[in-house]
Amino acid sequence: MSFLEDIKNFIHFKKIEKNYDRIFFFENEFIEDHLIPYLSKNKNIKKTLIVSLYQIKNPKINNFKLIKFKKLKILEIFFLFLKIKNIYTSTPGLENTSFRKSIFKQNRYIYIQHSPLSLTKIYDEKAFLAFDAVQTVNTFQYNE
Repeated sequence: MSFLEDIKNFIHFKKIEKNYDRIFFFENEFIEDHLIPYLSKNKNIKKTLIVSLYQIKNPKINNFKLIKFKKLKILEIFFLFLKIKNIYTSTPGLENTSFRKSIFKQNRYIYIQHSPLSLTKIYDEKAFLAFDAVQTVNTFQYNE
């Protein structure tokens, strides 16, 4: 049943995709606390979409459109056919997981770091190569 729900969500999204210019991808509940402050700085709520693998319950995002997927395969297809300009996430490993770049190549992928730890010590060496920008939280990370 969840597979059919995901297909329905994907089709619905493709119909409304042109209304959005940025996506925030929430992979898990841990990431939520780190990305919500960036949402609150967002000036144009109506142009922002949140994509998630779980049910977000934080009331701070009630004004945002949310699309939830349950199956990684449908989420991978979603990302492959994405035509939205900016994709924000705290999920490393772009192109090395189900999180893939769009075939349309008109997107910008921005990684928002959520930990003060070394990016080269706690992540795979290829974790950030596919991103267009990596936001860091301290000068040590910036220098890496």
